Amino acid sequence: MIHFTLTKKLPKKPNFENVKYVEMDLPGVIKRKVRLISEQKDLMGLIENEGKPEIGENNTFLKSNNYSCVPVDLRKFDTFLKMSEFVGIDLKYFSLKNGIKLP
Repeated sequence: MIHFTLTKKLPKKPNFENVKYVEMDLPGVIKRKVRLISEQKDLMGLIENEGKPEIGENNTFLKSNNYSCVPVDLRKFDTFLKMSEFVGIDLKYFSLKNGIKLP
């Protein structure tokens, strides 16, 4: 049996200065997530860490400096590329093993 223990306590307010978390999912799922996040003060407090986030009309997306939640049907690769650019992901640093070449 293996036991894990934390040797240091995590800070009460984590530093997300160099971190960007992006969620991409189907539009209906994103709308529900954005609505739920925007209704929760605790979650919005974490997201507002770096300023007020941009929320799309009818909860279609949420975009901030360190967290973004955007609608993408991954079967439509051009939409994936546009949304990646929209949230600030530079895909020239990624490679895809399935042979798709990025522009």
